Amino acid sequence: MEPERNAETYHDLSAKSCERTQYFFLENILKARIALHLETGRNDFDEEVNMYLAGLMKSLAGPCPFTQNKPWVSPFDYEVNSYIEDHPDTRTEYIVYKENADFGLAATSVFLEYQHRGSYWHKTMQHTSSTERIGVYYKLAASALAHLRGTRATSVHVFLALADHIGEASQIIRKISGDCFEFVERLSAGSEFHLEKELADSAKVKIYRDKLDDFLAAYRDHKQDASNENRAKLLSLASELKTLNPDFTFNEPML
Repeated sequence: MEPERNAETYHDLSAKSCERTQYFFLENILKARIALHLETGRNDFDEEVNMYLAGLMKSLAGPCPFTQNKPWVSPFDYEVNSYIEDHPDTRTEYIVYKENADFGLAATSVFLEYQHRGSYWHKTMQHTSSTERIGVYYKLAASALAHLRGTRATSVHVFLALADHIGEASQIIRKISGDCFEFVERLSAGSEFHLEKELADSAKVKIYRDKLDDFLAAYRDHKQDASNENRAKLLSLASELKTLNPDFTFNEPML
């Protein structure tokens, strides 16, 4: 697949046709559901959730940074709350909670639980999982939207469905991010087993996984700012990962 600059469409080189990017992700979401035994129809509003997740994935595939010109998006809860306190209206609450929930879902699914050190949430809600926190944000977004459009609005039910089944949504996005973005060849369960067996030392396994998280964070930074410095950092981390695991691959020519 070769994305167009506007990210609304892409040119399929094999079919020699121009296709809608969102439909591409929607098709792969359905495939991911089947592979994960989370078929559409198990829960209410699954079809609408599929469309929402496809739109979210399309936004990540575009050329613009996910959080560009959005000062209300933050990994720190106190910053999110401060922004709402400084802009006290229901529409602002809806936008802030929705986009922080989207940011959290992408950060913990595409970027593999990237840890923001010093997070207010990490210090005060350390016994609550990150997916539960994202679910709370979606519920708050649903509540604000219900005040704006009424409780029958489809999006209200989509956010509530995401909140109730946020773990499933995370699994689906994590699978298609590896299958579709193609900047990292993910390890199969068998390959990971052999890697752990070869490394033997659990500390070395942790080093590899932490380094992989650093690599994914560097890739995100490079996507937001394709500077020489960010590119060099990304390539350096890729080299370290290859040293730790010869099976690790990275499509460097795509940078």
